[in-house]
Amino acid sequence: MGSGDVAGRERAANSRMLPSAAMAGDDATLDSFGMDASGATMAAQLDIELFIAASDGELADAQQLRLAGGSVDAPMALANARQPIHGASSNGHLNMLRWLCDEGADLAACDSNGMQPVHHACFQGHVAVVEWIVAKSPTLLHARTNKDS
Repeated sequence: MGSGDVAGRERAANSRMLPSAAMAGDDATLDSFGMDASGATMAAQLDIELFIAASDGELADAQQLRLAGGSVDAPMALANARQPIHGASSNGHLNMLRWLCDEGADLAACDSNGMQPVHHACFQGHVAVVEWIVAKSPTLLHARTNKDS
């Protein structure tokens, strides 16, 4: 087992603990993460965890985080304003992409480089994801980045 496996399981465990603690008002668990159930820190943490879960293809974690108040369209400041839909597209997680769209994520959302999910999927070679995006929203077939002249 590699160190990435351990880190992934630890992140997944934390993802499950945070929403449960927030919903239950478990101040001890929230304090251990340096947050409180009502503050902006908790909302930001849920958004970050949802972005990570989407990027990792962890659908069950993403669903729990969404129920706890995580946003499917919050741009991550430290990730070039990428949203969960960009992370899922970049990593070829088609089931996650479908769920994010069902939850209201925008397939035309641009990151700070002007790239949409279809661009991320293309650059990473995720043909099935590109095909699904184009079938769902044919106008994105001709999508250009906001940086295009």
